Amino acid sequence: LLEAALRARNRGAPAAATAALERAAELTVDEQERGGLFIQAAEAEWELGRVERSLELLARAKPLDLRSYERLRLSFLAEVFDERVWTGASPAAAFAELAKELMEAGRPADAIHALELVAVRSYWGNPDQETRDLIVEAADALPISKDNAELLFVLANADTLRQGARVLRALTSRKPAGTTPDELFALAASAYAVWSFDISMPFAEQAVDGLREQGRLGTLAQALTIQAWAAVQLAKAPLALAAADEAIGLAAETRQVRWSLAARMAKATILAERGQL
Repeated sequence: LLEAALRARNRGAPAAATAALERAAELTVDEQERGGLFIQAAEAEWELGRVERSLELLARAKPLDLRSYERLRLSFLAEVFDERVWTGASPAAAFAELAKELMEAGRPADAIHALELVAVRSYWGNPDQETRDLIVEAADALPISKDNAELLFVLANADTLRQGARVLRALTSRKPAGTTPDELFALAASAYAVWSFDISMPFAEQAVDGLREQGRLGTLAQALTIQAWAAVQLAKAPLALAAADEAIGLAAETRQVRWSLAARMAKATILAERGQL
């Protein structure tokens, strides 16, 4: 079932991947493995816009004997899926330390995922510089290419001011062609975070197309918001309004309050420039 879920996700069939993950969790006896699978399934359900279902799966994972990483991940995702709850950037340092432990344990994929989660929290929560440095240090220690899309996403969101120039240098060597929707989104979001909207636009456009084709509404709402802001800055008003309107609807549907507000601000900027106050 896990192999089937991976194949389904790689071929752009997230609904099939989610179903396989949920069934795998139900058949798993080990509580730690079971809880981790429920959390993976919850994240996949959220990407499809099924917010209530994702919260149900997190609730099934919560009472289980979870690994420390999964426990932190669960608490963070609960806030992502239901933004009425927000604890700010306070857990960021714990995630960064945990990423180091995961890397030392030979789990680099889990380590980069943990850092992606904490980078998003840092972007919205504005932690102190010490915490930002801790995240960047953990990211730099990962055995991955320096122009890796996930690494650039972490650097750009965790410490925009100090890592911005480095991120931009790496982005100039990346091209949208032959890139997965996940990578396209990470690259678009990296450029967006450091205010390089001209670089962000081509990645965002292809990310929107790929995510829409896969039906991943949660991430699609974010990609559309990025596309809307890039269009605002590049004087493409019709595109900005269309992307913002769709982002507002999808962000509301998937309970992403902050992204909904960001999309509304993009739309408001265009309307104000047109005198439609």
